[in-house]
Amino acid sequence: AELALHARRANDLDRAVGASIEAGDEAMAVGGPDEAAHHYEQALELLEDPARVERLGVDHARLVVKAASALTTGGDTLRASHLLAQQVEQLRPDSPSTARARLLSEYAGVLTIIETDLDPPAISAEAVALAPEGESPLRAKVLATHARVLSNHGHEDDAEGYATEALALA
Repeated sequence: AELALHARRANDLDRAVGASIEAGDEAMAVGGPDEAAHHYEQALELLEDPARVERLGVDHARLVVKAASALTTGGDTLRASHLLAQQVEQLRPDSPSTARARLLSEYAGVLTIIETDLDPPAISAEAVALAPEGESPLRAKVLATHARVLSNHGHEDDAEGYATEALALA
């Protein structure tokens, strides 16, 4: 956290990104989701520069999911949903389908625990359609989230099939 602060003040923004992500990971590991969310959001702010994202090779979608997860764990689910909605909207058309699947899956999961007029099962189904076929951790996670979303919306029979598939992949 100190390195992130000093790097940012010294205008060493590339180093500040990495240090902010590490500080967020450390905060989550010790049960500090609010602090973690703060660090992840600082890194995301610095990554608004596409050249920096490319130069550093940061998986932007993973970082957004980390930030949203920290916000949700800290009890700020509404802010997590806004962050995810914004990031989904800002995805470039040439972004990998895995990035979109990751964001949509997390978004659908967050939407199941807040009041919304949106359709979480439809958003989650889109994530499933975009998740890579075959054995992959991302597909297993997307399927598990889809099962949870379906179950929360009264589609237990459909949820069971997706949960079974997710378990087989895991």
